[in-house]
Amino acid sequence: MIDRFAVAPVLIPIALEFRAPLGAVAIAATTYYFAYGLAQPFWGFASD
Repeated sequence: MIDRFAVAPVLIPIALEFRAPLGAVAIAATTYYFAYGLAQPFWGFASD
């Protein structure tokens, strides 16, 4: 499993594996982390 802090070094291999432009892979990673960040307050409150 890839640690979420170690995604930057593997963006190029991911792009090559899926034959996708690097920009598209970077946008997908950015979107994931943005949603992850937005969910933190909700799940933090829900777990308390």
